Amino acid sequence: MNPSTYPFFLLRLILLFWFLLIPFRAFSQSFIADLSEHLIAITTGFTGSEVVLFGAREGKGDIVLVVEGPSGEAVVRKKEKIGGVWTTQQSVTFSNIPSFYQIATSRPLEEIASPSVLKRYAIGANNLSFKAVEVDDGAYVKEFKHSFIRDKQKAKFYPEIEEKVLFLGDHLFRANIDFPSNVPLGLYKVTAYLFVDGEVSAAQVTPLSIRKIGFNAKVSQFSKKNSVLYGVIAVFGAACLGWLAALIFKKA
Repeated sequence: MNPSTYPFFLLRLILLFWFLLIPFRAFSQSFIADLSEHLIAITTGFTGSEVVLFGAREGKGDIVLVVEGPSGEAVVRKKEKIGGVWTTQQSVTFSNIPSFYQIATSRPLEEIASPSVLKRYAIGANNLSFKAVEVDDGAYVKEFKHSFIRDKQKAKFYPEIEEKVLFLGDHLFRANIDFPSNVPLGLYKVTAYLFVDGEVSAAQVTPLSIRKIGFNAKVSQFSKKNSVLYGVIAVFGAACLGWLAALIFKKA
């Protein structure tokens, strides 16, 4: 067996024995899910990562997986060309918006639940609650909301294509979650939903941490705690490199 696949195989066995050895009626929750790892470490040369979610259900039903990054404020600006120069004329600030949002489904969302149910659970980027700060015009906010989603899709932070949840037999399922190289850092929330007859029957939330480690983490922490000193060092370092490059080319 390939050593890299051993953790996934082990997790599959655990889930299988969990369902086979203990009667279903003993559970207050007949739906479980977990991640292959709970930490994505960002190091030098990081090119992206993939995390696998495994789970099991007792009976029939559809699976919807929602991955949400850390929430915060997001400013969306609208630029206009005036006199041949692009300038920011309008902007809207949204509060409590996920920095990353991705879903995986066992079937297309529109076949799993009605728009009202998906809206209730904020499943799908267009169903997220976009609360604008100090703006009441609904049509105006909607325009900036769509612009925000488009920008996030271009950055691969709000993937347009739904990932596929695959069933392994009648009870087990799995899904791959891909993260780009420039993925936002922080604590993520991974929610697995079990839908039965168009309604949420069960749900489970699993945390996932994405953070820098090693030298990158130390540099990042130093820059935040000593921003002025970090700026001086960065400028001095750039000047030294420029001087060294000029010296080398002069000798050449």
